[in-house]
Amino acid sequence: MKAFLFSNWPQKLAALAIALLLWQIVQTLGQARQRDTLPSIALDTSTLPEGLAITAGRTTISVDVTALRDELPPIDSSDITASVDLTGAEEGEGTYDVTLDYPAGIDRLAELRPRPDRVKLTIERIVSKKLRVQPKPFGSNERYTIRRWVFDPPEVTVEGVEGKVDEAVLAQVSIDLSRLEPGGRYLRNVEVLDESGSPIPRLTVDPERIEIRAELDPLPTEKRLIVMPNWKGAPAFGYHVSGYEINPSFVAVTGEPGAVLDLSTIETEPIDISGIRGRAERRIGLVLPEGLTLKGDGRVLVTVRVEKTSDSSSSP
Repeated sequence: MKAFLFSNWPQKLAALAIALLLWQIVQTLGQARQRDTLPSIALDTSTLPEGLAITAGRTTISVDVTALRDELPPIDSSDITASVDLTGAEEGEGTYDVTLDYPAGIDRLAELRPRPDRVKLTIERIVSKKLRVQPKPFGSNERYTIRRWVFDPPEVTVEGVEGKVDEAVLAQVSIDLSRLEPGGRYLRNVEVLDESGSPIPRLTVDPERIEIRAELDPLPTEKRLIVMPNWKGAPAFGYHVSGYEINPSFVAVTGEPGAVLDLSTIETEPIDISGIRGRAERRIGLVLPEGLTLKGDGRVLVTVRVEKTSDSSSSP
């Protein structure tokens, strides 16, 4: 046995060394396989100077966790803070190192690496400007017409990154015309639009809602009135008016409801029938009450027939 153990001892030592090396490799590989990835960890950019904003770039990163011992320690995404130091950041595109912060002691159990470890960010300046509010009416109102819109406040402040604020040309509020009533006040959201009429995202508006009201005037009411003749004078002695025709016999007028609703007739200007015998025609105007508007040319054709009467009476 002794001879067996000590015979060829150089070869046996070499074999033992190889075995130990292979064991070490297996152990190392076994440890390297103990890995995990924590995805979607928010990137803390709170050190960005006031008056600047990040407009492009990553907002989250992943963290690779590799165990330094036999097993991975229990690590949750909430245990890790990923951040970039933007203390001296300026406008434009830049690349910034990602740093990790996590509870003490974890670094003795595992190695944590951010992925990526550098991020590219675009930073722009924050600016503001004022825009006057404009209405965007829709629908219709058959009772009132708009004399004037009133907004409280009449203008809003738009704030955001410089490029977006430069695009803003219109602040508007939508209002349904069919819901308007005298004295009505309505709260509506303000929408900021660009030159093409498209909404601009990622802008703040102060205030977000404003009060809108409309000063209203009643729409003119239209009504058809019967045309009545207004006779002047009398036919020749021994004659009387036996009949007449008016063309058109109805005319349309418009005006405020209070001035129109109680009317049913409208008179002609005086029609002089003095000395008429037989048939006569007169084109005559109409006497329009105050506050009304006549549709058409305002004149009618009156045809009057005067006949001899046996008792010589001549009342029109």
